[in-house]
Amino acid sequence: MSRKIVPYIVAAAVIFLLVLVAGAWLGIYADWLWFGAVGYTSVFLKVIFARIGTGLAFGALALIIIGTNALVARSLAPRPERVIFRTPQGEIIEIPQLPARQINLLLIFGILLITVFVGMGATAKWDTVLRFIYRSPFGVSDPVFQSDVGYYVFSLPLVSFLRNWLMGMLVVAGLTATLIYLYGGRIRMLGRSLFVPPPVRRHLFILLALFFVLKAWGYRLGMYRLLYSPRGVAFGASYTDIHAQLVALRILLVLSFLTAAALIAALIIRNWRPALLSFGLLVIAAIVLGGIYPALLQKFVVEPNEAVKEEPYLRHNIEFTRLAYGLDSVEERALDIRDDLTLRDLEQNRQTIDNIRLWDWRPLRSTYSQIQEIRLYYDFNDVDVDRYLIDGSYRQVMLSARELSQQQLPAEAQTWVNLRLKFTHGYGLCMSPVNRFTEEGLPELFIADIPPRSFVDLTVERPEIYYGEETTDYILLRTTTEEFDYPSGDENRYATYEGEGGILIGSLPRRLLFAWHFRDLKLLLTEYIVAQSRIAYRRDIMSRVRTIAPFLTYDSDPYLVLAEGRLYWMTDAYTLTDAFPYSEPTRGGFNYIRNSVKVVIDAYHGRTTFYIADPTDPIITTYAGMFPDLFLPIDEMPAPLREHIRYPRNLFAVQAMIYNAYHMRDVRVFYNREDLWEIPREIYAGSEQRLEAYYTMMRLPGEENVEYVLMLPFTPSRKQNMIAWMCARSDGPSYGRLLAYKFPKERLIYGPMQIEARIDQDPGISQLITLWSQKGSEVIRGNLLVIPIEESILFVEPLYLQALQGRIPQLKRVIVAMGGRVAMEQSLDEALADIFARRPGEAGIAGEGGGVGIPGVGVEPEPGVPGVTRPSVEVPESELVQRAIQSLRRAETAAGRGDWEGFGRAMRDLEQNLEALERQ
Repeated sequence: MSRKIVPYIVAAAVIFLLVLVAGAWLGIYADWLWFGAVGYTSVFLKVIFARIGTGLAFGALALIIIGTNALVARSLAPRPERVIFRTPQGEIIEIPQLPARQINLLLIFGILLITVFVGMGATAKWDTVLRFIYRSPFGVSDPVFQSDVGYYVFSLPLVSFLRNWLMGMLVVAGLTATLIYLYGGRIRMLGRSLFVPPPVRRHLFILLALFFVLKAWGYRLGMYRLLYSPRGVAFGASYTDIHAQLVALRILLVLSFLTAAALIAALIIRNWRPALLSFGLLVIAAIVLGGIYPALLQKFVVEPNEAVKEEPYLRHNIEFTRLAYGLDSVEERALDIRDDLTLRDLEQNRQTIDNIRLWDWRPLRSTYSQIQEIRLYYDFNDVDVDRYLIDGSYRQVMLSARELSQQQLPAEAQTWVNLRLKFTHGYGLCMSPVNRFTEEGLPELFIADIPPRSFVDLTVERPEIYYGEETTDYILLRTTTEEFDYPSGDENRYATYEGEGGILIGSLPRRLLFAWHFRDLKLLLTEYIVAQSRIAYRRDIMSRVRTIAPFLTYDSDPYLVLAEGRLYWMTDAYTLTDAFPYSEPTRGGFNYIRNSVKVVIDAYHGRTTFYIADPTDPIITTYAGMFPDLFLPIDEMPAPLREHIRYPRNLFAVQAMIYNAYHMRDVRVFYNREDLWEIPREIYAGSEQRLEAYYTMMRLPGEENVEYVLMLPFTPSRKQNMIAWMCARSDGPSYGRLLAYKFPKERLIYGPMQIEARIDQDPGISQLITLWSQKGSEVIRGNLLVIPIEESILFVEPLYLQALQGRIPQLKRVIVAMGGRVAMEQSLDEALADIFARRPGEAGIAGEGGGVGIPGVGVEPEPGVPGVTRPSVEVPESELVQRAIQSLRRAETAAGRGDWEGFGRAMRDLEQNLEALERQ
């Protein structure tokens, strides 16, 4: 290579590095501006300084360790005059040597390069370092070493990383020194012997002794890690771990120290036998005591007597698992299930009945999309469930934000101006009660249309949605062109953003910065930007909260809240760890969880506020110490918003999964899995799936008031009968309390799949479903809801009908089951009336107008049951068959010509006749 090319190569490398550094600093500056706009500059700076400090500390330590050993090696191995190699043919080759100055420069460059990469790698441990510095005690000690759980969560991860890191640095330093000695000829072969001068030997042996000291430290840390052992029948240190593995680690620790001491002693007494002997003992002990002996003890001592040997360790596992998942505070109550529910009981629980969720979010989302999206660029991304005080009544509702989806604009309309300046926000929401629908099977709407119209005493004063679940692109605000606000008839309304969101972008440096940041030259060239213009990005909820607080884990289902006329998003954040001793881990790898934070995002301004919901959690206490400006106490959340916090479904699902086994607190019962539960399954849309926890409003058994709860039933493992149900309370002072109602084991209480089977076996219901499915429509079976009322269990399942082309799901029937009775009617009240009008074992389908009426037959009220009727005269079976055939033909004719109203009337007639036939 020509010497003239070298300067150019160096210059290109320097320019490349400068570009990389400048790019990194520009990215940091853009993030600094963004954090300043959202009000969390202190959080950003704390993370940046923690990263830099951690990287510098570990980089400097690496430089000291590697540099010191390299310096010692260079002093003991000066540059040789020549290096000679002899080829197999006997030819002697002499390799010219570099000048000492160049060797030193190369060595310095190599060491600096290593330390830079080491420091950069260590920056990822910034949170581990800060959590150690700001650590909080748990107030609970492990049962083996009596150390606070906080040591395992906050200290052990850093200590383990530091030990492993030092081991790696020691290996790098040893290899560096060895290469220097080899290059300097200080280590070479003399005949068949390896020649190592005493000074070199001392250096390398000291490094080797330090290696065994770190090995001993590793064995000590390994003792603590036994509390995460999966060896036994349950997670955590088992009998074998305590009586064999722990003993082995203690012996190995001592032997490691002896080996290190023997290596140092060998340098003094010049006798290597003690060092070799101790090293040999260490290897043998590691194989025999660390591997063979524990396996033999497990096989021949523990497994034949497992229930007895593992009993104390199973007790630890049960205690710490329940504590880690918040199950230690579950209040368990016995509930003697009866099937003697009366109409009087229903009336006393009218608020529970009126809030049974007949609308499933999936078909309701499709219905909202068809009847309320208004324009093709609007989208209902999700449907949420919540409760509101409406017209003086506590009501459960479903609601969804009408977000703007830029991807749904026509291709020719997806211009830069439209995407960045015009179509910037969604508008309003839809809200409907969970249990009401029109004659056409569509939801009754509390809030609808654009601009929002409210049919109840809720108002929407600020309907614009600049921050949501689908707002993924950056936009420009307060430019010289107005934004599209909402459509109004044949015209469009326009507006200018008046909020606080975004970053000022009016100056040329800012435009240059963000043009580079987004790789968008139009930001620099456009004439729409003026001094007061702002750029808003990271507008989608999840990227927003994860950027601000990446150390929290966030719920997958943010939900919309309407409070004082404004729209907000709420989401739950969790603190997790996989380091809780003796706690059974989930499939996700963690073994401790708390819903420690509630996050509120203003849909218009973008203000993002983090509230501490569980101040007893030591992990969130640690994070609050790390970032004192980030979190607020939950008491500071405005009351209108605090009314809408709810127990998160993801947390409840994890707790329910663990509770399947860990409701058993008796060690022998737990060991034998005598009372193992599982989450039941259901039929949804024709497919079997696991039942999901659901929100409902109900009066809990033994309680006086109706409240908002999240609940889920349980069945015995591999059985279908129901054995218990658990709920999490969400209202007022009772928020967060878990209740479990256990059923008597000596009685059969139908479970969800048994009720699904009874629905499938009902001839009237199955015939109607089959008939609907054959006429160009799809029947969607909604979620089966288990509704406890008093000491009885009510099952409710809605049926939706959806045309294969129209894709507008309509709620057409409601199925109710209790005990051995199943009924299907056009409304929940009619189905309930039908259930209480028939004898156990009977089933029925809807008659026109509700009840159990039959066309052409006089009816008379059932004594004592208002609104329920029974037939007073029987119609001949042949006439009913003929009527059914005629109804079916009319339905076919109406469907063939697209007369769906006539089809519906004919189907109702058919149902009524089939019901009458079944009764005969």
